[in-house]
Amino acid sequence: MAKIYVASSWRNQYQQEVVKVLRTLGHEVYDFKNPPGRTGFQWSEVDPNWQNWTTEQYREALSHPVAIAGFNSDFNAMQSADICVMVLPCGRSANTEAGWMAGAGKRVFVYSTEKQEPELMYKIYERVLCSIDELTELFINKSNEMIIKQKGIDLNDQVRVVLTEYGANSINKRNTQYNKTYPTINWKMDYKEGDALHGQLWMVLSRFSFDAGGMVPFLNLEKL
Repeated sequence: MAKIYVASSWRNQYQQEVVKVLRTLGHEVYDFKNPPGRTGFQWSEVDPNWQNWTTEQYREALSHPVAIAGFNSDFNAMQSADICVMVLPCGRSANTEAGWMAGAGKRVFVYSTEKQEPELMYKIYERVLCSIDELTELFINKSNEMIIKQKGIDLNDQVRVVLTEYGANSINKRNTQYNKTYPTINWKMDYKEGDALHGQLWMVLSRFSFDAGGMVPFLNLEKL
């Protein structure tokens, strides 16, 4: 599991989808719109007339307790995260956050599903992801890769995973076909979401396809 900071704009229509997909893949994701224990920071909390501020008023507002609390929430999450996903289109805040995280040695990915003005300096970042499929493919692999590395799991080790609805349906479909092909073997065909699957890691992984299709077959990979 990775700790991921999703940087974007309040007006971005893709941000919530990215947060949901990454959480479904088992990662710990910071959502600046819904941070733990509080609501997301907005300048209107400081002053409803914030859009008409002078530069001096803006500078003074940076010291407002609400602004300080909002900054601390986001910046603490940036510091503790392993990875940043910057979701375009976005503004100065998200670009500042992604730049700081890259400078701090963290991995940064740019997620852009619609046409944007080209930006040369995004070469600083690791990769531009152009679709939800590319995001899912990368972080499915990264999820399993990081868990395997952290827990010291070998392909021959016995493991346990928890099936998603997609994973359960996939196995049931495959086992139905096996029962037709090998009628003397009784393959289980009633797996459901939340069921556990056990076996050697290489055998578990071989039960599923990990193509970039946005579907997650299992969660909670654990070594037995």
